[in-house]
Formats: sequence, C-alpha cells, structure tokens
Amino acid sequence: MIYVFVPLYAEAAGLITQAGLVPAKSVGSLRCFAGNEIFLTVTGTGMSAMASATAAVLAVQGAGNGDIAVLYGSAAGLDKAEMGDLYRGGRVHDIISQRDSYPDLLTKTEIPVAYILSQDRIYDGHQELPEHLSLPLLYDMESSAFMQSCMLFLRVEQVCVLRFVSDDGSNIHPDVSLQDLSMRNADAVLQYMQDMATRVKPEMYVGMDLSSLVNDIHASNAMARRLEQIVHYCQCAGIRWQNVTDVLYENGILPCCDRQKGKKVLDEIEKKLCR
Repeated sequence: MIYVFVPLYAEAAGLITQAGLVPAKSVGSLRCFAGNEIFLTVTGTGMSAMASATAAVLAVQGAGNGDIAVLYGSAAGLDKAEMGDLYRGGRVHDIISQRDSYPDLLTKTEIPVAYILSQDRIYDGHQELPEHLSLPLLYDMESSAFMQSCMLFLRVEQVCVLRFVSDDGSNIHPDVSLQDLSMRNADAVLQYMQDMATRVKPEMYVGMDLSSLVNDIHASNAMARRLEQIVHYCQCAGIRWQNVTDVLYENGILPCCDRQKGKKVLDEIEKKLCR
C-alpha cells in the first residue's frame, strides 16, 4: 500500500483527481481518500497535526514491510528553488532539535533533490540558514514530524518527501493556486510512487539474521531496529555492510563489553555505511 500524507486538501486535490481516489473511511476525524493501492490522508498543517495523523493512519492500517509512506505538498523555496517545481527531500533538518533525517534516495527519478529545513512555525526570515549549500533549499512545517512518525513503523527506504515550491518564504502570492500546482506535479508524483513501490517489496526483508551482531553490541530494542534500518538500506543500495563489521571484529572492537560501547560502535557503523 502507498500511504500519502498531505497537509491541505488544496495540495491533495490534483493527486486525488489524477489517481482517481474516492472518499474512504476516516481514521478518527481525518479526511481520507483511497483507490488503486493508494491511501491518502489530509493531515492539517504543522508538526503536531502531521505527527499524530501519520502515526494514527500507519498504526490503524497496519503498515509494514512492502508499504511506502509519502509526504506531498507545498514548501517555501529559500534558495536555488524554482517556483512551482517539484523536489524530493534528500535531507530533512529539524531546526529545533537539530536532528537530521534522510528520506528515500534509492528510487531512480529525474526529480531534483533538495535540502529541507523544518520547523513548527511560518518562515519569518530569522531562521539561520546552512552555508555553502549546493542543493536547492526548501522550508516547511511538517517534514521532520512526518519522518519521525514514519520511523516507528517503516524503514528509511520506505519513506519519501515530495514538495513543490509555492512561495519564497514570505507569503503565497494571491495568484498562486495550490490546487493548480498540485495538479501540475501529480503525474510525476504518481510515477515516483509507483517506481518506489515496485522497488520496495516484502520479500526483500526476509531471511536476515542479525541476532549475533545485536547481541555483540548489547543492543536495546531501539538500537536493534536502527541496526536493521542500516542493513536494509545497504541491501537496497547494493552495499555489502559486512565489510565494515568484519573489520570491527578483526580489530577487536566487536564484540563490545557493554551497551555504552555498543552505541558508539553502532554510530560508527552508520557513519561508514550511510554517510
């Protein structure tokens, strides 16, 4: 199943029309549409609305292996971003927590990658912007919350963020129609989601035994899930993750003596494989 989350109905309208979606049974008070293996939810704007809606839908629908989650909607283009163009988030930076999230970049597409700043307030020009950035820079109020909620149910390669530029961070121009921009980019979004869903198959998660490595780093449940996400990402990317762990065993770094050392080793594994 493809789960789509959109802050505003105007942003969802084009996708609903192009995909032939019809009203579906609501999850709580959320407005939902479904059809053709797509389940779309209008979440409301802001971090709290996005986080609660995403978690509620994925939990009620029983999302898991083989499913994907997509955030679609508008964003402010702060630098190197063209009005109306569609971008996919390659890195989502939460301004408050300073936490970074990395949505799907494995699906082949011509949609350009953007760096997304995310905060639960309208852009006012006072936020500190990253320097020497080569990617287009976008700003929104939901992407960070979406990523955090998705990670409770899915792996990073099952999650993507797609945003079209509706303004420059001041105010949306009165002549700009979110519904028109949504319709303009709907075909590209549907194609991307279909390609991503084809790539993410349930069978790709079968047959992996990480119990030995989990024990050797004294992993908590959260650490074990993080390790699984790293390994599955490597599988999707064609990276042989054992090359890193083999060296750690050869150098006596693995197995670890306690969980504190295990956390440091897990950080090192992630750094070498995913960054």
